[in-house]
Amino acid sequence: MSDSQIPDGTQASQVKALEAELKDALTSLQAERESKAEAVARIKAEAAAKLDVERKANMEAVARLSAER
Repeated sequence: MSDSQIPDGTQASQVKALEAELKDALTSLQAERESKAEAVARIKAEAAAKLDVERKANMEAVARLSAER
């Protein structure tokens, strides 16, 4: 290995700083992804609940109309 391939103290500290920065960025991205996944799950649950309410209302309307005939 040539001398240019062996990091000196400054290069080693820069590498460690970059590694820490990348690790922090990855952690941040993972947290953001989890937050978005939670938001998607919440939105899906809310949409399912709204559809259920609409479906029940439609079934009641059909039953009422059928009873009127």
